[in-house]
Amino acid sequence: MKYILPNKFFEIEEVKLLISLLSEENEESMFVGGIVRDLIKYNECNRNDIDIATTLVPKKVVEILTKNNIKPITIGMEFGSVSAIINDYNFDITTLRSELSYYGRKPNVVFTKDWLSDANRRDFTINAIYLNFEGEIFDPFDGKNDLLNGEVKFIGQSNDRINEDPLRVFRYFRFLGEYSKTAPDKNSLLACSELSFLISNLSKNRITSEFFKILKIANPMYAIDLMIEAGVLQEFFPQASRPDRLEFLCNLESSAGISPDPILRLASLIHVPDKGKKIIINKLKNIFIFTKKDLEKLSILLEKYTNFSENMDIVDIKKYLYKLNSHKIFFDVLLINWVKDGPSKDYRNIIEKVANLEVPKFPIPRKKLHSLVEKKESISSIYKELENFWIESGFEKNQKECISFLKKHIK
Repeated sequence: MKYILPNKFFEIEEVKLLISLLSEENEESMFVGGIVRDLIKYNECNRNDIDIATTLVPKKVVEILTKNNIKPITIGMEFGSVSAIINDYNFDITTLRSELSYYGRKPNVVFTKDWLSDANRRDFTINAIYLNFEGEIFDPFDGKNDLLNGEVKFIGQSNDRINEDPLRVFRYFRFLGEYSKTAPDKNSLLACSELSFLISNLSKNRITSEFFKILKIANPMYAIDLMIEAGVLQEFFPQASRPDRLEFLCNLESSAGISPDPILRLASLIHVPDKGKKIIINKLKNIFIFTKKDLEKLSILLEKYTNFSENMDIVDIKKYLYKLNSHKIFFDVLLINWVKDGPSKDYRNIIEKVANLEVPKFPIPRKKLHSLVEKKESISSIYKELENFWIESGFEKNQKECISFLKKHIK
């Protein structure tokens, strides 16, 4: 069956280059997975996620790339995958596989040249649509129609596929959130519910990656609500007790044209009891993997800001702006507090005010303070008092006035 694909994808220079390199005699390669779904449904190409299935063995792929001055990334080579980055396009090239047995994410792999065998080991019909280099589709499970009809179907029995790899529970809900137009299949939903305990066999890295993909969906509420209905979310993330807050946050993001932020969305799901932030964060670190930057952001978002409200005056706004030292972080804190307060509150007035303010800058540089204080061990406490004096003045005191206060304080 031929699929009439607009030429622009095949005209991308990086795509053309890889097609020419992989077009070996007596071998065949095809695009598969998300790139094919995006082209069919949206006529778009995610340059960070281009999967190619091939009859070429990994060793040969590495050889071809190296010969053409493209550095192969061989982290997934034991599973038959070799990655390549050409400019800012990321390609994952995977040899056709027939997996015999699984344990979590560690299948025993046998390479094959049989495309139907490779298709059979995939999870969903919409993930087994292949697009060859001439624009023709190989679609053994009618995945294209399922995609266009908004139906997410397992290939084979859902229980079997989840037992093979529990990660498919996450993928099922993600695809429902992204593509579904109909009620989910009851048997598939039941299988996800009954086998959700297998999630504990997955690594934190895989759980983080897949759940954050769900949080990045434009509107993840359908997927999240179904996960709660099936008892899946509670199985691995019991702290996610406030889906109503996430829903409100998604509405705010949509109305303001803000891109989804998984850390902000994660924080919105969590109710933090008084003095419970440290305990909650430690529990989250046992579930997910965070970068240092994300962990710092999460800590800021889960903090209690008792005086943060829709009625703050300019001085109060400046105090938070100075403390957070960033308009972006201030705005994230505003969103999380608005979400906690609920739709009855309106923070738009604060947004307008802060947009016209600069982050207050302490008028005495630390280096100058050192030259003014003889006892160096006193600098920290003196700095704190001086800073409080400046803040309580509404950030109005200039350097001269602050130095005058400092000299009186030292005496």
